[in-house]
Amino acid sequence: MVGSSSIEVKRRKRWAKSDGLDVRKLLSMLIRYEHGEREVWRMVQVPSVEAEDGRHLHRDLATLKQERTRTTTRIKGLLSGQGIQLKSLSAFAEQLGKLRLLDGSEIASGLRRRLLWVWAHHEFLSGKIAQFEAECRALLQESQEASIAKVHQLMALKWILASASKKYANRRT
Repeated sequence: MVGSSSIEVKRRKRWAKSDGLDVRKLLSMLIRYEHGEREVWRMVQVPSVEAEDGRHLHRDLATLKQERTRTTTRIKGLLSGQGIQLKSLSAFAEQLGKLRLLDGSEIASGLRRRLLWVWAHHEFLSGKIAQFEAECRALLQESQEASIAKVHQLMALKWILASASKKYANRRT
């Protein structure tokens, strides 16, 4: 399979884009490749069905983390519009009743309802993230693949670097 980014285009000019033009370009590149010009394009290694399936857990985890970040930003943005700044969302539901606008009044009921709804979604996402991370840890512990051994080595290296940086930070203080 040919990578789409390896199709030659003139970067300094505007160019027409159509399937017919792409077919002609690919055909001319195929002829050049068959005549021995091996650097015409790069071949894409298509992963196996099992390898691709193994990537979904990680992709889903990344998607959940992005969505949780969006909810955090949404909550902080809604509050910021009212002149309220929060550093942390820990115990947000309990903090919400104590938050006051600049004039000392309470947050309006419609905004409170929306904030609680977004917070509930944030909590749901946090629970799902914890569930996915536990599943990832279980897969890492159970797997006997060679690639997983590399993951274990990287995790050990990360732990060593983290502990070394803590020791260095303690010496500097």
